Amino acid sequence: MGCVRTEKEEGSMAALNGLKPEKVFEYFEKLCSVPHGSGNTKIISDLCVGFAKELGLRYRQEACNNLIIWKDGSAGYEQSEPIILQGHIDMVCAKTDECAKDMAAGHHCGYPPQ
Repeated sequence: MGCVRTEKEEGSMAALNGLKPEKVFEYFEKLCSVPHGSGNTKIISDLCVGFAKELGLRYRQEACNNLIIWKDGSAGYEQSEPIILQGHIDMVCAKTDECAKDMAAGHHCGYPPQ
């Protein structure tokens, strides 16, 4: 089977078109557009910092690329107990032996580097 080709190689990730909420999938597509394999997290961490800055959110980025982003409660929930969401920003890159994509160079999620 080799490499799985996605629509992004032609300009957009068509599999995500029309999914709701659209903004969530827009961010997902941006996250998939940069390399972020295990041990290669600087670019994805910086991208998330950019999201935080764009949205006016407080953040802390560590030298090892760990990242915390704070968002205040929505109107009417400012005094509510905080919620913590945790996740990984790296991914395990896997491919078949026939696939020539360089996962460290960003050829994952079907996306070649721009």
